Amino acid sequence: MNKIFNAVVMLVLLSFSQINYAAVRCNGSVSYLGIDSTGRVFVSVGTTPIHAICNVEVQGTFTIPPKTCSLAYAALLSARASLTTVATYYNNATLTCATLPIQGDAPSAYYVSPTE
Repeated sequence: MNKIFNAVVMLVLLSFSQINYAAVRCNGSVSYLGIDSTGRVFVSVGTTPIHAICNVEVQGTFTIPPKTCSLAYAALLSARASLTTVATYYNNATLTCATLPIQGDAPSAYYVSPTE
């Protein structure tokens, strides 16, 4: 299962034309993962509040494009099923893991990776 997760994560990483340095990194297990009727992917990693990191239908204000969002969702789902810890990265110096928007969008999310 870890091989599948790592392969999906690599695809996510390769789809970005540029990887920025993280202003905020949140680590932990995927304690919540869901997708709403508009395509927004909601996640909680460790003790972060549940928040949307991307949309599988439209890019909107999110950094992660829809195709990559689908891959990120698959990677997070794999991590949740295999109890693998992950790190999510946000390019927003005003945020902390504790101050991510509750049930809101975190459009600055740009990177998901396994931490094990």
